[in-house]
Amino acid sequence: MSDIVYFQAAKAVQAVHNTLHHESSVMQRIINYPKNSRVVVSAPKGPGQHNFAFDDIGKTCSLCGKDFDRVWNLRRHLTKYHKLATHIANDISPQYADRNLASQSQTTNTAEPTAPDHNDDSVNEDLHVESDLEDDDSSDVDDINSDGDDNVSEIELDAGESIIEMDEDTSPFESPSPGNHLYMHIRNSMLSSASNTSSSLDADLDLLREATGSHTTWNQYTSDTHPFPDLQSMVLLVFVDGDKDMVSRRILKKILFTISLVLKLHEEAIRKKSPFKLPRLDALLNYQTRKKSKIPLPENNTTSAYINLPSDHVRFLAANPKKARNMFSLPDRTPNHSICLQQGEKWRTHWYYQQPMFTHNGVDFWSGDIVNFMNGSTPARFLVESFHTMDNSAVFVQGYMVYILEGGQFIGIEVESTNIKLETLLGVDSTPVDVALCYSVSPGKVFHLIPRHKSLLEEPHFLKRHVLDETGKPIDPKLFYKVRISPIILFTDDTSGNRSKQYNPYESWSMKFAALSYEERSSIENIHFLSAIPKKKGASGMSLLPKIVEDFKRLENGLVMFSAKDNENVLVASPLLWIEADTPCHSELCGLRAPTSLYPCRKCYVRLQRSMPNLQSSSYYTGRHTARTKAHYLAAASTSGRGSTIPDAPLTGNALTASDLCFANRATDALLELQSFDPSTDTPVEVLHNILLGVAKYLVNDLVKVVLKKNPNQMARLSKALNDYETLKECQESSLEITEFANDSILSLITPPFVRLGRLCSLVFVRAVRYDYNMYIDEVEKAVTSLIQELHHYVITCEIEGHNPYSSKPKVHLLTHLPDDLRRFGTALHYETEKGEQFNKHIREHLMHTNRLNTSRDVCLKFAKQSAMRHIIDGGSWVSKDKMREKYGNSTAEFLKENFNDNVKNILFSGSRDFADNNDTDDITAKALCDNTFAVFMLKESRDQHAHPFIGKVSSLRVEHYRVESSPTLKLTTTSSRKRFPMMHLLHSIS
Repeated sequence: MSDIVYFQAAKAVQAVHNTLHHESSVMQRIINYPKNSRVVVSAPKGPGQHNFAFDDIGKTCSLCGKDFDRVWNLRRHLTKYHKLATHIANDISPQYADRNLASQSQTTNTAEPTAPDHNDDSVNEDLHVESDLEDDDSSDVDDINSDGDDNVSEIELDAGESIIEMDEDTSPFESPSPGNHLYMHIRNSMLSSASNTSSSLDADLDLLREATGSHTTWNQYTSDTHPFPDLQSMVLLVFVDGDKDMVSRRILKKILFTISLVLKLHEEAIRKKSPFKLPRLDALLNYQTRKKSKIPLPENNTTSAYINLPSDHVRFLAANPKKARNMFSLPDRTPNHSICLQQGEKWRTHWYYQQPMFTHNGVDFWSGDIVNFMNGSTPARFLVESFHTMDNSAVFVQGYMVYILEGGQFIGIEVESTNIKLETLLGVDSTPVDVALCYSVSPGKVFHLIPRHKSLLEEPHFLKRHVLDETGKPIDPKLFYKVRISPIILFTDDTSGNRSKQYNPYESWSMKFAALSYEERSSIENIHFLSAIPKKKGASGMSLLPKIVEDFKRLENGLVMFSAKDNENVLVASPLLWIEADTPCHSELCGLRAPTSLYPCRKCYVRLQRSMPNLQSSSYYTGRHTARTKAHYLAAASTSGRGSTIPDAPLTGNALTASDLCFANRATDALLELQSFDPSTDTPVEVLHNILLGVAKYLVNDLVKVVLKKNPNQMARLSKALNDYETLKECQESSLEITEFANDSILSLITPPFVRLGRLCSLVFVRAVRYDYNMYIDEVEKAVTSLIQELHHYVITCEIEGHNPYSSKPKVHLLTHLPDDLRRFGTALHYETEKGEQFNKHIREHLMHTNRLNTSRDVCLKFAKQSAMRHIIDGGSWVSKDKMREKYGNSTAEFLKENFNDNVKNILFSGSRDFADNNDTDDITAKALCDNTFAVFMLKESRDQHAHPFIGKVSSLRVEHYRVESSPTLKLTTTSSRKRFPMMHLLHSIS
């Protein structure tokens, strides 16, 4: 007999026995019976072990796969069609049949306890049975009781007693053959169970196990929380995988970290016996909008969208002790340097960026004061104009020497300005000055006061304002607010409210503080969101400009706010330094037509015709043209139709109107109201879009789609070389051999523009230039000129059809204005838009998580909450509704002091999602350089000296020093000095 057949029949027996004790039987009916009955079951074998009598095989035939709605029909199918009962009966021992018959004759009111063996399993179920048959004969089935012993436990069940009636003639099955002993055994057992009130359930189970030969053995060594390590893990795993709600790794990390902090606070509350409770969901989501909220929140001013105004961000950061130290700065006039934005020409010279006062030894020195020198070392005095630094450290005063002329009645003021150290000043000379007796002097000349001298003596600085009391009256005629200057950079770009980034367009505005270092400005925590507006129904980012400009006009004139650095109210002025954007957006900001127009440049009046027959000579594209000025923009904005004539426009011999010169009627004229902003000079050339996404993209497209289009073999060689380079780069052994392509006839024309482009990139993508900055600008200008000349030569000499005249592209022309921007602001990496583009990701995430009903409001509110929370955690203060200044409490301060570290910042304050530096401008000492690679280095000890960089070869964290020497034959030879410098003693020469 097959073991498989025997096993299937045994499972059928189990299913039939199960049916007797479940409500699925069609031969039984429920009759209520007494409560509080007990069933003897075996004690669990181990912690957490369940008690089951046998397995339920279900209602599917395992031989043919047919499904049945009742177990009885399955049994009938097995006995009739598979003939299993006869074969199994032949294998059942006579002893089992005798025991089965003997069990039917036992009739006692109470079942005797049966001690289970080691592998015994018992039933722990409610014995609910049901029957559709009716018969007059019935008998009670009592619960099985046991006195119990060490191996038996008594479990209380909420099951009632059943009275079962059964008629042999009402069986729904056909009568099997007399030789089917298994069926007769099952039938007799059923009749015995119905008529015998003291049948032992354990005895029946023993017989059934002997007949089937199968049982279930449970693991005795599982833990109380099996299969989970602990209950908290179970709860968290259910939270992650319990339903279809998605939880990212970043969010889960924040949740776990937050739970640990909450548990720590709970332990502290227990220790201090203070109350502890968790806030409700509604309180968390809407806490800052509640009337009783103590957290400050910037007011959202709405036009067609909601705006977090720049002045609100300035107020928050000025009252933040961690931010206020770096957001204010003086101009730095270190000559021939470009390390920070304070050394740019605009910051050094523009009137709105000059520091009008400075406090030294408790004395406030103001612009326009005549001051005395220390110890009376000189009879001369000094007329103060402004304050600045040198080398970002020592404070100097710029002004004019003042002398008493012959006779003692007249005062002479030198025309040339002088810079002196602040420490040499003693105090302010309070003697009244008669301007009529003052003259401007130069060597050998005396003449009437020049306008600059006269304005200093007669007109107080526009930021010199009295400290007022609560009624608005001056507290003291000689007491003035201290002044702090904090210039601002704006960024605008388009983004999308969808993951595909193709639909649902938005335009956003953000800002950052220019006084911060390059690293700080590149951090996500120092980019402050202003607004986002959907581009629909005629609205765009330009629609927000009137409200933004209105706020900036107030900031230009100074706002009184609390300064954590000074611990008092000061007057803060925040002029606009520049606006970052891509090329099309810059054209829109300046009120010009698209870059494809005839006069597309926002800085000059170059005429660009991009068809081949209209190309000019290369000198036209590399030379200078008539500049657009702010006066031109103002003249164009004077008429709504742009019909005004622009003076000094291109020398064409015709009177050109603003419309002819591509001035468009846009809603950007409000920017012209700002004294600190000039559209022609304060929209710097952006290297990401003009070089990498401009010239480089043009050349690569032309190389692939034009030059190599009909040369697949050459394309395959070049692709292989680039792939090999990437592979070696991952192995830190990058080196691209391009010599094999240098003399290739197919690539001979397009190779020179690539070489010139590489030279320009090597110059532009640097963060700071510490020496010879003017020479650096000249080199950039030469590199731009040579690049445009090579592009023009390629255009006019290439005979392959399909290429475009790149030398007349607007992005190529804008590179000619890059040297001017380098002088005005500093190196180009300071105003590239990469970090702003990366910030778009966070704006888009917030947009996608709104209900799309009022996205501008929801996103502004979310970013405002983040700013307020960071302000509080940093220890910033704010003014409450009671007009009192507040900050966090002592317990909060103590907790943050003990727990606020880099881990908290990375997990809870987006530190782990900071921007990537794709420009590779980090400090060289923080990087693992590859061995056997060459670079340009400079010793740290030579930073303050006029030292030249040197070429070095990296070898095991040291650098071999190579120098260039001149041989007697005037041929340059490179020799290795075999000097080795530790990497920590070196700096990048162009970092």
